[in-house]
Amino acid sequence: MEAGVRRCLGIFQSGRDFLQQLADLHDTPIGVTTFFQSLKSKRRLRLLDELLVQSRHRMRRDMPDAFTRHACLDDFDLFAGDGHFIAAASHDLPVPRGESCAKSTRTAPTTRVATTKYATGHLYTLDLRSHAMSHLTVADQIERKKEHEMRALKRQTAAALRQGAPKGRKVLYVWDRAGIDFRQ
Repeated sequence: MEAGVRRCLGIFQSGRDFLQQLADLHDTPIGVTTFFQSLKSKRRLRLLDELLVQSRHRMRRDMPDAFTRHACLDDFDLFAGDGHFIAAASHDLPVPRGESCAKSTRTAPTTRVATTKYATGHLYTLDLRSHAMSHLTVADQIERKKEHEMRALKRQTAAALRQGAPKGRKVLYVWDRAGIDFRQ
């Protein structure tokens, strides 16, 4: 759990940099391959999903709601959202320019061809009543090189966008399109 929080909140140049700093902090070696292979575990993903749901419920119960004084918002669950693209990782394979990701073989070119590395996009939401943050989705990199946030939102099911809101409750999103930092 500590490693996950440190990875999200810390400033690291790469995954290897994160592991080196974590190993130095705890004075214990951490195998790079072992660490990143364990991230692919479906069991671990289910555990993290369960922890997210539990922490979200607890935060909704325990955190003060700044919107209680606005009676017109009593029937709404309020969320802020933002898409986030970080520079492509150094080990990501480039896609030849002019070629879609779906058509690319995703192998490094053998001749000098102009190439581009595309970052993986993630969409996050923030529950404005409890300040619980959630990962909504990963941008589609099969059909698009850099999927627009609106397209990614339209791919979501109503249940995913409602984020556990009970039936009859309205859900309102404020989506960041102007570079506003909702974390402040």
